[in-house]
Amino acid sequence: DASLQLSTQLETRIRILNTQGIVLIDSQQEEQGSNLSTDSLVSEALTGKTSSRTDTRGEDTMHLALPAISEGQLMGVVYLSQTLGDITAVLHDLRTRLLLSTGIALLVSAIVALLLSRAISNPIHRLTNAATAVAHGDFDQQVPVRSRDELGQLSRTFNDMTTRLRSARQM
Repeated sequence: DASLQLSTQLETRIRILNTQGIVLIDSQQEEQGSNLSTDSLVSEALTGKTSSRTDTRGEDTMHLALPAISEGQLMGVVYLSQTLGDITAVLHDLRTRLLLSTGIALLVSAIVALLLSRAISNPIHRLTNAATAVAHGDFDQQVPVRSRDELGQLSRTFNDMTTRLRSARQM
């Protein structure tokens, strides 16, 4: 009864086999009395080794055969079978969330990169246009100083230069 309750809670098929590979207890009550000694997992467990396999025919299922040993003596085999549907669903959900998170991170990164590139390129563009105008003789050019960084310092220096050029031209 305990194995039936545990099997129902875990959605795992539990079979208890004797030392000849005969099913004594089957949580699905389908194979009681059946001889599973020819099953490769059972035959390996009957030698004292734990073995497992995953079947991908039909519904993916993992099987595990464990030797039941007490005081160094093989008492039988515990044969567990678990469908992987729930695990597959969780993995699919995780994969979807990972792809969605990656997409959002890429979008946010692209927006930040665009804003940073404009923050750098716009002042340079204004300075380039003003320098071109000064090269053509328009010394009244001034560029707005909007920061204290290198671009702000370059803008202040440019404005000082155009002010001096205007003063020198008026003399």
